[in-house]
Amino acid sequence: MRLHRYTTIVRFDVAYHTLFRCNLKMIRHDYPHLHEWLLYIYYDLSQEETRGAFSSTTDFVAVSGVFGPSLVQKCC
Repeated sequence: MRLHRYTTIVRFDVAYHTLFRCNLKMIRHDYPHLHEWLLYIYYDLSQEETRGAFSSTTDFVAVSGVFGPSLVQKCC
């Protein structure tokens, strides 16, 4: 399982897609295998794998808040 890619993939649709204009495709609509992997990792509550670590520690509001206001102020 490639967990080191989680942080970039989880941020892509929330922050990179809009802010950095990487908006030709989205993970959730255009990359079904990546989206399926992301959902599996995020919602996994099994005792053998991640034990819910990703869903309990990922804050999408913080991701969009960190990238949004700080970079808009620097750019404009």
